[in-house]
Amino acid sequence: MIEHIKALRAGNDGIETFRALHKAWGNDFSLRPVSLMLAFKMACRSDDPFVETGSGLSSIVLGLAAERRNVSVTTIESDAEHAKITQAALDDAGIFTVGVNHCPLDDKGLPTNMPGIPARVGFWLHDGPMSFDGRTAIFPLLADQIRHARIMVDDIGAPGYLDHMVAALRDTHRITTIPDAAGVALCVPRSTSDQG
Repeated sequence: MIEHIKALRAGNDGIETFRALHKAWGNDFSLRPVSLMLAFKMACRSDDPFVETGSGLSSIVLGLAAERRNVSVTTIESDAEHAKITQAALDDAGIFTVGVNHCPLDDKGLPTNMPGIPARVGFWLHDGPMSFDGRTAIFPLLADQIRHARIMVDDIGAPGYLDHMVAALRDTHRITTIPDAAGVALCVPRSTSDQG
């Protein structure tokens, strides 16, 4: 794993590096290599901090993008054990740009103890938490911060998820689904000044 992290740090950001990272991580529920690469490249276009809902290999990838951009990543993880595993992997890799926050969920699927989220988010990777309305319950909580953010949303194939996501973001973002990325949507701000 460390050798692949070193490769990405050294600028080798082609698909083979992300395939190698995915294989080394060994979790079939992780973002697929093409999605990891898209997340990395989208994040590397931002000068503002990143937010991630869910954690794992994507936290490592975003942490490396944050190193390039000299920003931080705030990660919100609902599962305590997964948060510990992710933090240990970040520590082992020497990635200190990511703050992993364990945030249990209430009965509506919302974090009970949201960490401080930057006032302006540049990139948001949304892969959790699962909630009653298909993971979109958190969108209104971050509406002001994500208005100008590039957003990647995973698992949009879940029943009703895409409809809820479009309803939450249609006024502020253009939404494109990426079939080759296994159910991922990319959302960019409608404001042309934020397209960069």
